Order: sequence, then C-alpha cells, then structure tokens
Amino acid sequence: MNTNDGLTQEAGCATGAPTPIGQTNQFLKSALDAAARGMHVFALHTTDKDGKCSCGNPECNGKNRGKHPRYNKNDLPSGLSNATTDETLIETWWTRWPDSNIGLRTGAISGVWVLDIDGPEGEASLAALTEKNEPLPDTWEVQTGRGRHLYFKHPGGKIPNSASKVGLKIDVRGDGGYVILPPSNHYSGARYQWGFVTSPDDIPLAEAPEWLVELARADATNGDGKKAAKQGPHSDLSLVLKGVSEGQRDDLVFKYACSGRGRGLREAEIVELVRTAAENCDPPFPEAEWRKKISQAFKYPDGREEITSAQERVRAILSEPNRLRETAFEPESIGALAVVKKEDRALWVQVKNACKGFVSDLQEELTEHRLRLVKPGDEVKSPTLGSLLNAQGISVPDGCGDLFLPPQYSIDDRGIGRVVFSKDGEAQRFDVCPSYVLITGKREDVATGEVFLDVEHHTPRGWRNITAPKASFVTSHEICQHANRDFPVCSSNSRDIADYIFKFDQANADSLRVQRVSSQLGWTGGDPPAAFLLGDRCIGDDEITFHPADAGDNQIIKGFHPEGNFEDWQSAAFEMSCFPRASVMLYAAIAAVLLKIFDVPTFWVDLSGGSTSGKTAALMFAMSSWGNPALAEHHGIVHTWYSTPVALERVCATLHNLPVGVDDTKKCPNPKMIPRMIYAVAEGHGKNRGSIRGMQPTRRWSTIALSTGEAPLSSYSTDGGAYARVLSIRGLPFDFKDAEAKAVVAKLIKSATLHYGHLGPAWIEYILAHREDWPEWKQRYRAKCESYIEENPFAGRVSDMRAAIVTAGELIHESGLLFWDFKDPFVELWPGIAAELNDADVGRRALQLVYSWATANQTSFHGRSEADSGGAENTTPRGGWLGKWDRAADWNFLGIMPHTLNKTLSEFGYDVQAVLAAWEEAGWLIHDGGRKGRQVRIGRERVRVTAIRREAFVKAGMIDGGPDSREDVCGSAAQP
Repeated sequence: MNTNDGLTQEAGCATGAPTPIGQTNQFLKSALDAAARGMHVFALHTTDKDGKCSCGNPECNGKNRGKHPRYNKNDLPSGLSNATTDETLIETWWTRWPDSNIGLRTGAISGVWVLDIDGPEGEASLAALTEKNEPLPDTWEVQTGRGRHLYFKHPGGKIPNSASKVGLKIDVRGDGGYVILPPSNHYSGARYQWGFVTSPDDIPLAEAPEWLVELARADATNGDGKKAAKQGPHSDLSLVLKGVSEGQRDDLVFKYACSGRGRGLREAEIVELVRTAAENCDPPFPEAEWRKKISQAFKYPDGREEITSAQERVRAILSEPNRLRETAFEPESIGALAVVKKEDRALWVQVKNACKGFVSDLQEELTEHRLRLVKPGDEVKSPTLGSLLNAQGISVPDGCGDLFLPPQYSIDDRGIGRVVFSKDGEAQRFDVCPSYVLITGKREDVATGEVFLDVEHHTPRGWRNITAPKASFVTSHEICQHANRDFPVCSSNSRDIADYIFKFDQANADSLRVQRVSSQLGWTGGDPPAAFLLGDRCIGDDEITFHPADAGDNQIIKGFHPEGNFEDWQSAAFEMSCFPRASVMLYAAIAAVLLKIFDVPTFWVDLSGGSTSGKTAALMFAMSSWGNPALAEHHGIVHTWYSTPVALERVCATLHNLPVGVDDTKKCPNPKMIPRMIYAVAEGHGKNRGSIRGMQPTRRWSTIALSTGEAPLSSYSTDGGAYARVLSIRGLPFDFKDAEAKAVVAKLIKSATLHYGHLGPAWIEYILAHREDWPEWKQRYRAKCESYIEENPFAGRVSDMRAAIVTAGELIHESGLLFWDFKDPFVELWPGIAAELNDADVGRRALQLVYSWATANQTSFHGRSEADSGGAENTTPRGGWLGKWDRAADWNFLGIMPHTLNKTLSEFGYDVQAVLAAWEEAGWLIHDGGRKGRQVRIGRERVRVTAIRREAFVKAGMIDGGPDSREDVCGSAAQP
C-alpha cells in the first residue's frame, strides 16, 4: 500500500490531531496529486485543534466549519467555480494558505462522483440497498469525520447532488458539488484519511452499478429506497398521447416517433399513434408538421436492429473464451459492447464475469468509445499517418507511416483537431494544435527506469525532433518548456496537446519502436553484466546506446574514442613501466572496470608532489588508455579540481564504471570544498535531494578517481574520514634529473595525445570473453586483501584498494595487451604509503598536537607549576588550571580539563568527537568505572579531567619508552 502524504495517505486512525501549520507539504502534495489525475481542486478553510474555523467568523460553528472556500479577489473569487488542475495556481494557493483543507470538485469535470455515507444510519441504509440489489465494487474510499466517501467513475450525463434521497444518511456529491480530500482536518479533530488499500495507488476507480446510478439520478426515493414514479410528459413519452401544450409539441412528438421505431413498430403504426397525439394537442398539431417529424425520425437506424446486432456480436465473442481478450477489443466488438452495456443489462453481467481479468481495461475502452459513433457491423479502419499527411502534401518521418492517430482526432490543413460525435451522429471539431505532432519512438533508460519520448513536430523548414522525458510531454504545465524549441504549444493549448500526445502513445503502444538507452556508461545487460557501454559504443552481448541525463553529459563522453595506433601507445607505456608511481596511476585506470566484479567500493588514488614533476603527464597517460586525455573543456576525458561537488557527482554518475581523472588540487576555487568532494565521490552515490512531491532519484556509481596536486588530499582536512578511501602516493613520478625528467614527460604527453583510446576497449573485450574466470579473479583479489592487511588499522583499510590495482595489473599483462612482465609497483612504494597512512590517523595527529600544546603550556598544569619555599604550588594561574600533569619522570597520565581540550582541538580544525572516539578505540583514555574521564585533586578541589595514558604518547612516538601505566591507573580514583 502507498503510504505517502499526498493523494494516497496512509490508512490509520481517523482521530489524529490536526496537522500543525508548519507541516505544509502534505496538503500541497495531495492537491497536486489529485490535479495530476485530472481532478479539479480548490482551497478551503481549515479548523484548529479546538474545532474553530480559520475564517475567523464567530458564527461559523456548525457543520460547515473548515469546509467552505477560501477567498482571494485575484485568483479564488468564487470558490467551487475556480477549482482547477493548474499546478501553478494550486501551488500559489497552498503557499498563501499552507494549512488549507482541500476541496475536490465532483462531477463530469473531474470524472468522479461520490457517495457520502454518514454514520451508522447511513451504513444501515447502504446495507439494505446492496442486499436488495447487488454489492458495491471495490473503489476509492476515504474515512471522514463520522463516515466514509465512496468514489465512482462519472458515467456521463448528469449526476445531481442530493441529501438522503438515495437512502437515509446517504448523500450524493455529483455535478456542481464537492467533497474534501485527505489529509484535510475535520472540525471534530479527526483527519480525512484514505481507507486501508483503497487509495488511488492501490485500486482503480470503479464504475458504480447501474442500480445505484439510477437511484442517484432519481429526483426522490420512497422510504424503501426505490425510485419514485416520474411525473410529466418529459418523464413518460406515453403521456404524449394525451396531448401536450404548444411549446412542447415539436420536441416531444419527434421523440415519441423515435421511441416507437426503437420498439420495433412499423411506420404505419407510428403514423396512427402520432396522429392521435397530434389531434389531442392544444391547439392540434398540424398534419404537415407531425408527418415531417416522423420522416426525420426514420432517417436514423432502427434501434431494435442495432441492439439485436450488438447482442449477436457479443454472444459470438463469449462463445470463444480462449480468444476473448483478443476479440473483445476489436473496434466492432467495442461498438457492440457499448450498445449491450446500455440496453441489455443481463448480457452485460455475463460479459463482466467472463472478462474478470481485464474488465477494468475494457471499461476504459468503452468510456473512450462513448463519444464516438461506431456501430456494429461497420468496418472500422483508422487511416494511417502516412495517408493523412500525404493528403496534406507532407511527407511523414521515416518509419512512422503505419502509425495511427488516436481515436477522436483528425488531421487537416488546420493541424490536429479533436472530433466529438453527438448521439445524433453530428461531428464537431475542436482545434488541438496548429501544426502536426507525432511520436516517432520511445527510449527506456535501463539505469534509472525513466522513459523518454522522441517527438517530431512539423515546421515550415521540415520536421524537428525533441527527445525529452515522457512527463514533460504529457503534463500540461511542463510541456510549455518545449516552446523555446519552436514546439507549437502555449498556455492556452498545453492541456489539449499533452492529452493528445498521451493518447497517441496509448494508441500506438504496440507499434512504436522502443530503444534501450542508458544515462550511464559502464556495465549493463544484467547481473552478471553482459556488455559495457563505452562512449557511443556498446561492447558485448547487448544493444544499448547512451542517452544523456542532461545536455552537458554529451560533452563528458565525447573523448571516449580511439585515435592513432595501439603499438605506439604500447611502446610509450613500456618506457613508463619502470616508474612505479606512474604505473600505479595506469593500473588504477584499468582497474576501475573491475570494481563491480570484485565488489570493491569507490576510492581515490592521489599522486602528490612538487610542481612540474610530471604528475599531470602520469595522469594523462593513464587516462589515455580509455580516450582523449585532453582536458574536458577541450572534449577530453580529464577534468580539473576547478569544479563543484555537484558537478563532480554528475561526472562520476555518467562515467560510472570508468576511471575519473581530476587534475591539480590548487585549481580548486575553494580548498575548503575538497574534503566534501572527496566524500561525495567515495560515497558512490549522489546527495539525497528533495522535490515538491518527494525525493529525486539518486544516481550511483562505481569508480576509481585519480587525483594530482602539489599537496596530498589528506592535507586539506584534519578529519581522517575525509581520506579513509584515499590511497595516497607522494613523490616525483619520474625520478630523473630535471632535463631527463622533462624529456620523458614531454614524450609521454605527446604519445598520449596522438595515440589513445585503444587499451580500454580491448581490455573490456578480454574481460567479457573470460566471464567464466570472474569467480577465480575475485578469489585472487580477496587473497591479496588478506595478505596486505597489517597491524596498522589505517594501512589495513586500503588493502582492498591495493589488491584491486595489483590484481588488475596482473590480469592485463596476462591478457597480452601489455607485452612485458608485470612488476608490482607497490613493492617499492608501500613503505612510504604506510607512513602516509600513519600520518592520516586522525587520533595520532591530534595526540601529537595536544602533547606539543601541553608541553608549551606545562606550567599551567597542576603538578608542574613553580612551587613556593614550602614546597606548595603557587596560586591558580591567571587563565585557570589547564589540567593535571605530574612532574615525576614516570607520570602515568596527562589530564586536561574537558572544556579546554575541546576548545584546543576545535581551534586547530579537529572534530572533537571524532578524536575522542579514536582515542577511546585505541584504549588511550582512563575512566573511573563507568563514568567518563578521571577525577583528580587540584588544590582543594576534586575535578574530572580527560585523562590520556602515558603509553599513548609512547606508541605515537612523542616520548621515549618508559614505564607503562600502572594497573591502579585503570579505575582508581585515588590521587596518584
């Protein structure tokens, strides 16, 4: 069951307290959801927790409280008549009155009518009616203050509003009426709530049984709920025989003649009956006039013949149950079913029982048919778009000639029109669009599930295509955004065009080509994946193309193509292979595609060192294995730190399983953003972002981000978490003298820019050709992880990164794509990396800071200040005691006042709680039993300090060895 706060409110207690004014979104969301379903809404007053109406009128204290319309002279002057589906206007109302109750205008305008059952009396009346007739179908249901609302599809014609005419305490809200939508407040303190599994997202809106529709349309009922007898000539045509007044003669005599023909009477019989009626009129109806009415009546088909033909057709459909679904939706069958539904209730019940599995679909098709003139026996062939457009002298776009216009629409020299037939068969055309618009295809994004439409519209310069999300074409307020691309839409016709496009899609659902696309590069085709999307090329057993989520995404992928030749690139890679730092960057670039197979989370590889040291050259050469290593603004695949977190998220989401190169941290416009950008990428998914209706979709990725900079990424934050997923490599990537280094760098850059994009596709083809080896590859990776784990917990955390890179290096050499033997670059680099990881230990670095600070201020610690002649310590320092620290060489702990420690760490940019958690985890803090900190005596007072063990400073390398903390330190509150 849907449990959001919009039109599909979660079922629950109907006596909850009114929603506070601050919680505005649920009212607006519900109103917008109703409007999206074509139902017209408007703003009502509400009630507070005491049941008082927001209108402020002290005399408003009856059942109308919180149920009458709001007022604004500009956009809501008339309440019910201003009900709308315009989302902009709805947002305006609920921005102005955020806690307003929601009025839903019932009737044909919204496609619904409502049965209001009030309390036990209403339920008893309804039970008596259903027992006498038949049960009501399951449909939308709302729990009200003391009863419930049952929603039904509007059947056409008029459903009048009434009170207790259908039955005692049963009201009808039809044309010209309104009801209140959830989650509106009731003056009793209850809330309007959708019933359990009866919301619009749970079940379809049902049609009311015919007996209930007849009761709802009756002027009154007897006490037992039966229809009262209708009075007057308008209700009973047999009264025409008694004669009617002059003002009614023409209309009623004509209807009487038509009625007789429908009952199967011969023309001579009808003539005699009409003659009698005409002579009884006051004054008598002239013979020439009434004979003219009979002639007009006989211009139309015999009603009995039509019914008989329809019955025969329907019985033929029911006689073949195995083909029922196929034959029921044929145009001739739909016409026959429409007649039977109206004229033969018993046969219609048989149809519904036989079509239980798809009766709702059949009902919708019959509703569409209601305004069309399709008779049983007619051969219905909709003209194709090719024939319609060719008739206008316009060639149809390729592949669209056999598509059809949706029912009720036409094409002529004025553009697209909508044709509605009256019951008399007279057609009326309404303008929809001044040009020609059609859907040429659909695209389904396998990454997000989103559907796009390829829509062509005709201009004086020919056909023009727009590809955009389906919602932007079938939603009236969104379709206007395409006007800036010369699409023939404006505010006055937006709803008609949106409705046309939706119906065009439905009418050609089986004919439109559906193209599978993805807004993300990388692995696709199931799990395990069967193909890899690389730029505009799909490698493997799948047919899928790239479709940008935004216009800028096309620029991101332009560089993924080959250039030059693979052999020259391989020769340059061989020369580079003797440089371990540059080799790590290359192997990391080709390891990115294995993260999904190895189940490794996203991480960074950071190469840092002095300027002009070849870092950018190493990055460019690594990325050249996939495509053009130029900067992205020059249609390359290397990006810079001159970016924002959101932009970097989008790059990662688009490249997905491919490496992301980000050059030169000093180009970042705001270095304080770097930790956030590190987190954003390493998280593997975008930031959760809300929308007016809920949450926007969150895009995910799996990648290795390659970064360069003069300073390591770890230097931009004191928070260890910012680089917990960073493999940091410091030093010159090319260890030569300046002249030699520059020559190597220049050669690599030249080779990378002339020969690129060859290794990556060949690597993907090799991986796909060895699917059966993937489990063994993953096991090899896991074995390396275990062998790399060291005692240092931070070194252990990057073991998976190292293992992924080394395994990828081994595999690509085994493939023969790199022709020399693999040499593990980490053998030489690991000692430095491990030392860097030790520096990345936020607890250790914070401890070093605290020790340096305490040493510089040791005279302000009790136990280390200068003593007077009697051996007693001097008076309290000017700034107060910083804590407790014994002077003895074998001191056991350094105790610092908690507020002082917090202030000191914060001033140096540390997260206090993260530091204390790290110290706690390492066992460096002393506590008294279950209480935080240790209690010590400072002068005459006993205070609680944060006590750091001596052994912590020893292990961190700040002081030489010596006695570890004594056993009595752990838990004893005694003064040492």
